[in-house]
Amino acid sequence: MGLRGLKPHVRDKAVSDIETGIRDGKLWGQRLPAEREMAGKLGISRFTLQSALSVLESRGLVIRRHGSGTFAAGKPGSSAAAKGGKVRVAVIAPGADLAAAGWTYHGDMVRGALRGCQRLGIEALPLPLEEVWTESPGPRWGEARECDAFAVVSAHALPMVYALLKLRRAPVALLDGVLRDVPVIAVVDGSFEGARRAVRYLAKLGHRRIAYLTPREDAETPHAKSHGYRAALDENGIAYDPGLVCPDPGDAGEAHIPEAVDRLLALPDPPTAVFAGNDRKAMAAWEALEACGRRPGADVALVGFGDTASRSGAAQGLSSVRILTRRMGELAVKALVDAGGRPAARTVIVPDTLMIRGSTCPPGVAARSSASEPAD
Repeated sequence: MGLRGLKPHVRDKAVSDIETGIRDGKLWGQRLPAEREMAGKLGISRFTLQSALSVLESRGLVIRRHGSGTFAAGKPGSSAAAKGGKVRVAVIAPGADLAAAGWTYHGDMVRGALRGCQRLGIEALPLPLEEVWTESPGPRWGEARECDAFAVVSAHALPMVYALLKLRRAPVALLDGVLRDVPVIAVVDGSFEGARRAVRYLAKLGHRRIAYLTPREDAETPHAKSHGYRAALDENGIAYDPGLVCPDPGDAGEAHIPEAVDRLLALPDPPTAVFAGNDRKAMAAWEALEACGRRPGADVALVGFGDTASRSGAAQGLSSVRILTRRMGELAVKALVDAGGRPAARTVIVPDTLMIRGSTCPPGVAARSSASEPAD
C-alpha cells in the first residue's frame, strides 16, 4: 500500500489512542507491545501503526530501536518532578566554549547561562554540542531531550535546534542566532543601536567623512549594523557616500582590508574616521593605517564592534561597541523560565555599550590618552 492508501484521520486517531494508552497506563520508559499485537488491539493495519509511531517519535513520545522494539519515552517533565519541581536546563555549546579558561565570545554566553541558572535556583546541565548532535543525534542526545528547557549557544547548531523543536514540549533559546517562523527564543545583541551609537559618537566629535567596513551581509538584505550606520549619518545631516563603504567580499576574511584602506586614503577627500563591523576588521584596519603612516587615535579615529580585541587581550586601545555576552546568557535562562515550560517564539534584544579608548579622536586633533569608559 502506498501513501495514497493511508487515511490521515485513521492515523491521527491511532496517534491519539497510543498516546492515551501510554499516559493512562503509565508506560513511560517501558517497552511497548510488538507492532502486530498493537495493530490488532487498535484495529488498524501495521502500515497505519508505523505511520502513527513515526508521528509520535517526531514528537518525542516514543523511541524506536532497531532490533529491540518501540519504547515509550521518559515522562515529559519527569526530571523536574523527580527533583521536587526543580527545572533542568541543558546548556548546549561547542566543547571548546564550555571548557574555555579565558574569555571567548560564546564561552562568555555559556558562563552567563550557567550563572543565570544558579541565581534562579535552576539545575544546569552543560553538554558539548559534538556529543549531543553532529549530523544526527549523538551519544548524549538522550540526556538533552530529558531536560525541561534548552539554551543553545552556537549558530552552527540549527539542525539540532529543529530536532529539539520537534519534541514540542519544551522551550528553546538560541543565543546569537535567529530562526524565522519557528517557536524559538532568539537572544541577540542590539546591533542596529550599537552601530548607530558608535557613528553618532564619531559625528559628535566632528567627523563628517566616516568610512564603514561592513560585516558579511547579503547584498539584498543589509546587516542591522549597516542600517545603524546610515541612521546615524541621517540624524547628523551627513550625506551617505557609497565610496566610503567597503563591503565584505565573502570568504576572504580580513585579507581585503589593506586594499580597502589604501583606496579610502587615496580619495580626494579621505575619511577622518573608520567604523568597522567587527573588531577583527578594526584591528586589520589599524595595521593597514599604520602601514600608510596614519596613527589611529591621532590622525584618524577608529571604532570596532564586539569589543573582542580588548576582552581577549589582543588589544587594549581600540574603541569598540561591547556586546554584553554574559548578559545574553543570563537573559536566555530568564526567558526560558518565563516561557513556563512551553515552546515560545520571541526575540530578546540585549543592548550594546560603546567603550571609548585611545583609538578615537576629533578630526585633525591628537588624541589624549584616557581610561576605557562607556559612552552614551
